Amino acid sequence: ACENVGKWEKSLQLCNIMIQCEVAMDTFTFNAAISACEKGAVWESALQLFTMMRQSGVELDTITFNAAINACEKSREWETALQLFGAMPLNNIHWNTIAFNATISACERGGAWGNALQVFSLMAGSSESEKNLPLLGAKAMVEMNMITFSAAVSACEKAHECEKALQLLGAVRESRFLALQGYIACLH
Repeated sequence: ACENVGKWEKSLQLCNIMIQCEVAMDTFTFNAAISACEKGAVWESALQLFTMMRQSGVELDTITFNAAINACEKSREWETALQLFGAMPLNNIHWNTIAFNATISACERGGAWGNALQVFSLMAGSSESEKNLPLLGAKAMVEMNMITFSAAVSACEKAHECEKALQLLGAVRESRFLALQGYIACLH
């Protein structure tokens, strides 16, 4: 409930009360608190909860990582977002579109356009990304969306990489065309 109304302070108070009363917190409780911190753009509190969750032995899941990465993205903490993103496969958690988009956006917003494009390349399945981000090693099979392309094009713009931005825009056009072809094929 605290997450939905953006009351991150109340969420943290509730967590502290639960800890003081020795009430066990589960994945759902931690995720709600981390998400509340994300919505309140208090990344440090989100990471404290993330660390507490890990130390407590509570299972981390995709939602845990996505909320923590999103909290970093909102605060332009691209290095931490990238570390969390890289830790996902190490924790047997599969990347999803949300994790990629938040990491690309965090890098873009933090001025690390090169890293944003490397994560984008990883998402696109580029072999070039494996050389540049060896810690991430795993192949990604995740669907891109307009948020993905928008963040990557914005990173190119900030880096004055017009040629790369045009290539990305061409890829958007191509993907829309292929999606339209698939839709038309389904009609027949």
